[in-house]
Amino acid sequence: MKKYLAIAIFLFSALIPARAQNPPAYQVELACPAGSNPLNPVGTTWNASTGKYRQWLCVDSNGNVYGAGGGAAASLSVIYANNYGVIGGAQQGCTAIFSNVSHTVTTGAGDPPVSNADIGSIIVGSSNACGGNNGAYTGGTIVGASCPPTCPTITGVTSPHIFTISVLPSSSAGDGTTCCIWAKGKVDDGPALQAAYNAAIANCPATLELPGTSMLIGAPIFVSSFPCGNAIQIEGNGSMLLVLPGFDATAVPGSVGMFFGIPGAAPQNAYFRNFSVSGLGVYTVTGAASKIALYVTYAALVENVGFYQWGTNTAGMLSVYCGTSPDSMGNLHNVITYNGPPMDIGPACYGDHLFHLTRFGVQIGPSGSADVYTNDSQFYAYSSGTFAAAAVSGSGNWISTADSFFGNSGMNGITYNGGNPTVSIYLNQDNVAAGGTGLIPNSTGAVFHLHQTRVSGTTNSLGGASAGSKIFDDCGNTMGANGNWANTALFNSCSVTGTALVAGNVGLTSGWSTSTVTAVGAGSDSHKGTFTITAAGTPGLNPTITLTFPAAFWVAPTYCTLQQVGGTLGVLTVPLNAAGTPTATSDLFTLSGTPVATQTYTFSYGCQ
Repeated sequence: MKKYLAIAIFLFSALIPARAQNPPAYQVELACPAGSNPLNPVGTTWNASTGKYRQWLCVDSNGNVYGAGGGAAASLSVIYANNYGVIGGAQQGCTAIFSNVSHTVTTGAGDPPVSNADIGSIIVGSSNACGGNNGAYTGGTIVGASCPPTCPTITGVTSPHIFTISVLPSSSAGDGTTCCIWAKGKVDDGPALQAAYNAAIANCPATLELPGTSMLIGAPIFVSSFPCGNAIQIEGNGSMLLVLPGFDATAVPGSVGMFFGIPGAAPQNAYFRNFSVSGLGVYTVTGAASKIALYVTYAALVENVGFYQWGTNTAGMLSVYCGTSPDSMGNLHNVITYNGPPMDIGPACYGDHLFHLTRFGVQIGPSGSADVYTNDSQFYAYSSGTFAAAAVSGSGNWISTADSFFGNSGMNGITYNGGNPTVSIYLNQDNVAAGGTGLIPNSTGAVFHLHQTRVSGTTNSLGGASAGSKIFDDCGNTMGANGNWANTALFNSCSVTGTALVAGNVGLTSGWSTSTVTAVGAGSDSHKGTFTITAAGTPGLNPTITLTFPAAFWVAPTYCTLQQVGGTLGVLTVPLNAAGTPTATSDLFTLSGTPVATQTYTFSYGCQ
């Protein structure tokens, strides 16, 4: 598990700058001046009343930003959270030792030190580990479960890693090396951050600048009205929101994000960048069932944002929902959820460099012409049961490129369970490795296109399909041999290649005496080829040949043919249906006639 956390931290380090782009052809009612382009992605908005676009924020080749029509330089109001009373300075540790018969807490040497300046600070603690516990998620808050409003404090300091607290922990936990989570901070910064967010909303279009520090947050940050309609930016600076155990999302509407939420989901061209959320090991969040931490739509961007150790046991809770209409893509870049609630990558959303290690796996939901795109991402599912690294529903297309899907023991790779609407799933250069079943097309309308993709599963590489499911082999794939192809139609078999036929693949099963295979034609493989037999000894009547395919087929060929195309004497015919029923690995041919010693017989074969 430490390996996955290290990967998550590494992926979170990348930054990507804003850049100008030339939008596709469309009707524009307010255009950028000549020599400039709309600033991507915040410079173009959609006017629903006219059905046209407005390029209201433009950048020239020198990097200058202007309002459309050559007016005065456009700018966003900048609201600094520190100016509204945000203090920050909170810290999180991972190796606290708690005892339910003592007010003394001991922490490991690698945790943040405590000093007399921390006396009076808020302290909370969990029986969960920072690294998670592979899907068990059975621990909980043992110090500060009702914080806020009632928060325990640090009351005394013996040494940098031994201090006393104002309450007895509800249970004992911790070993000083791998467990347990704890955090301290001067105040709950939630009210001050809410005030700063209110100011940003009141002055929109605006940027809310978060301090480069960690903050204790005890309540959702959202508003009930939004006067602007577009261009609100939340700009972190490596900021961390440490969610206190008493966080209650009951008042947050289902269509509003729990962090920086706005009625009606999210505004056009919103940015959420460079901050993280840590739940401090609280996996059941009050009032958060079926709620969303960040709600992303309408050309919005979530970049360099992470969710850690929070909400995994909360039914229906999501870390990010990204979904909109085809003319206005939502974007996720370098987003992480680690032992947190899953992401829902919905219609018209593009996600790249995502790291997703959760109990339930990522949710993918294209809709009609609003496709989903993922790229260079890793999706893990860790739990008991039959969850999947990716669960697909809806209709339309999902285009996945260079993604990896991993399921723990008993966990599946990719499941489509969207009912009867047709969805096409394109896996290109992907890797699916499941502890259960690799691919499950559990719907009549499920269609998988595989290209240069590896699929494996401890139980089955493919299974659980509904009648009418389809797999297209678009070449270059590797499919585990333990696939259960019931109810699934396979189209093409071009991945069954790359291994040449050799003499050992041609078995002279009976009637050939001491005859041998003396030549194999160039280019012979599982699909087609030629070979030559030189008869010897005392051959018998109606000999048989077993052709073992050098590369096994995913599904047994419909039929195979064998025909004599050369030789030095006589013809051995292959009567109709003499090939029997091919399997995925071989076929048996029965010839008519008797071979003659010292003579040669050349055959051509083909399987489809």
